[in-house]
Amino acid sequence: MSGNVTVTGNLVATTDANSGVIDMGTLRVDGTMALTTDGDGNATVVNDDDIAFAASTVRGDLTATATTSHITDSGTLTITGAAKFITTAAGSNIELDTSDNAFASEVTMQAGNGSNVAFGNIAFVDSEAVKLHTSAGTNGDLFIDANTDGVAAVGGSLSITATSGNITQSLPVTVGTTSSFTTSANNTTITLSNTSNAFTGALTITTNDDSNDRLLCHDRRWYDSPHYCDIDH
Repeated sequence: MSGNVTVTGNLVATTDANSGVIDMGTLRVDGTMALTTDGDGNATVVNDDDIAFAASTVRGDLTATATTSHITDSGTLTITGAAKFITTAAGSNIELDTSDNAFASEVTMQAGNGSNVAFGNIAFVDSEAVKLHTSAGTNGDLFIDANTDGVAAVGGSLSITATSGNITQSLPVTVGTTSSFTTSANNTTITLSNTSNAFTGALTITTNDDSNDRLLCHDRRWYDSPHYCDIDH
């Protein structure tokens, strides 16, 4: 696509044959975006403001860049390939928290160029397990690429939900306000044991089980070893 595409309402972009791709790098969309690709078609979108996703099914890779504001969803995102969400303005939010979201491969959330700015709020829901990872290489990896000395910087709140698996980490996180971690399936665990974690505000843990689910947590404000924290089922 060449030249700006200005849409004062909602954008619906669909390919329906031959693994067609969506490649729209100069958008000016005021409303929502709904993307659907055929086969293993990829989708790339760059908007001059925020990106507000309506229900979308991308059967290849998805790359979405909001150049001056946030990325959110109001409908289910079903992404088969790798997904990358970029906000270039400091303090922007990425909130992809529709309950039926399904990411079948790795997910990257990048603030700026990955080292120059922090996020505002992050909210993420996936249909499987979620691992806060130092890179995005396999299904379940969530790479929060807003690094300061190898730590993911979330200036606002952080909310992570895994609807059918565990929540784990290799990448430490610093969170400026509240943190929330939720697993929805029985017999799942939440393990946040990196010694560089810094949860500044309240830390809320939610599981859906009546047996042995536990949280192993570590915050660098604590000077003892990682320990199990009490949680409510």
